[in-house]
Amino acid sequence: MPETSNPRTSHEGPEPVCVARQPVFQTDMGIWGYELLFRGEATSSGAHFQDPETATSKVIADGFVIARAGMASGTKMLINFSERMIQEDAPFAMPAGHVVELLEDIPPSEEILRKCHELKNDYLLAVDDYTGDATYHPLINLVDIVKVDVLHMEREEVIRVADELKDFGGLLLAEKVEDHAMFELTRDLGFHLFQGFFFSKPATVSGKKLSANEISKLELLRELEKSHFDPQTFSQIIQRDVAVSYRLLSSINSPGMGLLHRIQSISHAVRLLGERRVRQWLRVLIMADFASSSKNRELVQHSTTRAFFLMDLANECNPPFEQDSMFLLGLFSLLDTILNQDMAEALRHLCLDSAMEGTLLGENTEARNWLDLAIAYEQGEWETVDELAEKLDISRFLVASASNKALNQSSQFLENET
Repeated sequence: MPETSNPRTSHEGPEPVCVARQPVFQTDMGIWGYELLFRGEATSSGAHFQDPETATSKVIADGFVIARAGMASGTKMLINFSERMIQEDAPFAMPAGHVVELLEDIPPSEEILRKCHELKNDYLLAVDDYTGDATYHPLINLVDIVKVDVLHMEREEVIRVADELKDFGGLLLAEKVEDHAMFELTRDLGFHLFQGFFFSKPATVSGKKLSANEISKLELLRELEKSHFDPQTFSQIIQRDVAVSYRLLSSINSPGMGLLHRIQSISHAVRLLGERRVRQWLRVLIMADFASSSKNRELVQHSTTRAFFLMDLANECNPPFEQDSMFLLGLFSLLDTILNQDMAEALRHLCLDSAMEGTLLGENTEARNWLDLAIAYEQGEWETVDELAEKLDISRFLVASASNKALNQSSQFLENET
């Protein structure tokens, strides 16, 4: 008797590449680039590889194309290279102009220094995890970027390292910046670039109130969630806001949509697209309208990618909410940071199901593991991804496939918003 397989835990065909991307911000919170985080195999047990060279090669060959979705022209990509990969000229497989990161355990040998001189003709060079070790000074004199891991540093230690680098003529990058206090410290010390999860948490602003425009957008979202689908009613909701109307029509009329006929009116768009797609477009476009800065545009990109990721998984598995609600869960998961408000205060303006609201507030609901899975994948926390996928009985193949698909879908939705 032939063996049977669980469709949720096995798929035919090549495994999709698992790649996450971490944004790198400038002092004005504009996007400078992305570091690519790669996990080698969709079935591997964690983020540590016996063969990092193979992992990096797959990033260059496959992950590069996936990660570029939605990126502005000129955006840098940063990829880690081991000593062996540097010696074997592997970075030259990467398009020129991007960043070659030298892992912290690479010794500044004569061969490595010679290879770095060659690489500087086509790439920017970065030293990873610098802590002030004098051994690496020959490399510091060569590279364009020094990355300082500030996660476990006390304020005094950060100041000491910054002082040691005061004569460095390149860019200083503070990585693993977890809160706005560390962002402000490193910025004031002269760091140029910043990487970490601080951008996905609200800044502490005493007495922050929403503007009338922001409240209007939230009311539009609330009405959207309450409305039964009636094309005329939806058309009227959209037409109340000129900006939303413009965004909807310009996005739907874009070449990437592949529509046979150009849409001439709001009511035409509503009839042609149908309920699910109209709701998706409205939700995403209203969220994009909150994005007044590069930081917020990145957050909207993240939340929209989470939305499509959860909706796609819901289509294949047994989620706690229906597909549209899973989409909404991802979309609203960064609402507090986008509005720079406490999540409870932000949700007060909406009319959400209690289970959905509890999940967004961090309660241990049935849906929380699904959202945590999306967040872990986004942050490249591969061991957590594996644990949650197993707990939810979702194949790692499906998780990787849904993530890659979601990144492309969110980029299509937002291509006219940048």
